[in-house]
Amino acid sequence: MTKVRTEGLQEALALGLRVGRTDGTTQVRLEGNGDTLRVSVNVVGDWYERRLGVLGDISTLRCSVPLRHFAAVVGALHGETTTLDCPSLARRLTVKSGAARFAVPLIDADNADVSVACKADDLCPQWDRLSTAFERVAHAVGQDQTRYTLCGVSLSRDGDRLALMATDGHRLALTRTAWPVGLTLGEGAQIIVSTDSTKMLRACAKPEGRFSFDCSSIHYADDSQALVMRLIDGQSPDWRSVIDINGVGQIVTVESGLLVETTEQARAIGGGSLRVKATVAGQSVTLAAADLELGELVVTHDASVVGKETESDIGLNPGYLREAVKSVGGASVDLRLVAKEEPILVLPHGETVATAKTVCVIMPVRV
Repeated sequence: MTKVRTEGLQEALALGLRVGRTDGTTQVRLEGNGDTLRVSVNVVGDWYERRLGVLGDISTLRCSVPLRHFAAVVGALHGETTTLDCPSLARRLTVKSGAARFAVPLIDADNADVSVACKADDLCPQWDRLSTAFERVAHAVGQDQTRYTLCGVSLSRDGDRLALMATDGHRLALTRTAWPVGLTLGEGAQIIVSTDSTKMLRACAKPEGRFSFDCSSIHYADDSQALVMRLIDGQSPDWRSVIDINGVGQIVTVESGLLVETTEQARAIGGGSLRVKATVAGQSVTLAAADLELGELVVTHDASVVGKETESDIGLNPGYLREAVKSVGGASVDLRLVAKEEPILVLPHGETVATAKTVCVIMPVRV
């Protein structure tokens, strides 16, 4: 018999469901090792393991059960602790918590020990830095599965920095962070971490966690759990071909809070696009949106405007602008406007594409 805390078991299976399929084909492997119970889910290269402390006697439990059935049973438990028991000749796992008692059928297990692929001592210790970078670009990850190489975050070397880039074809977010100590990734090499992998990592990873990559997977581990997720096989666009590093145009400096407030107002009236027009003489920027039923929004903000004025309004998606401004951060941002058919750059105030930690690009829309 093996006794564990119910809450920890429920958390482990909730995360396991993110990795495994719920069609009845995915198994949960339970393996007691003295004062620890390993709960692991393995599906065609994606693998998650949670280590739970055992209460009372040491655990010798070793069995596999269907993920869907076991997760449903454990999710219904309300007792503070749960006891798991599987006698050697039994074909069912007995699950007891409080007054509830369930029997979950066993399935034949694959006895391969995949946990050796993820040892914390072999991994890079600066997960918190990478986690923050993932957060900055997550809003631009593509959702169209027919363009699968856009459905993730690409990582590559940019001098002595690690560059993370995401794009859905309509916008792009790029952020760079100091190169993590111990991480190996050659010049010109690129890996793509899928949306599912980034969501899983954001759900389970801890600041003190460690990580690494190989040619096909990302590895993560901390003191209580480990994770291996497949990388996307392919090549995403090179951000250098999208961002005009030396481009010219208007540089419009606006308070970030004012831009976020205006984009939220534009979305509230159903405005699918936001027209932007900056004036050098008036040192201001005007943002306008309209809806046939809810009317028109026109807002003018004080701004620092440098450069030649654009010939016409530039249209963009207000939601994209809001997310870009929040990703770049800071009290003020610089918008680089060139022409109505040219991409709009969002930069930290006073920074260039070469020096900025985070850069966002928004493709214009027709207005």
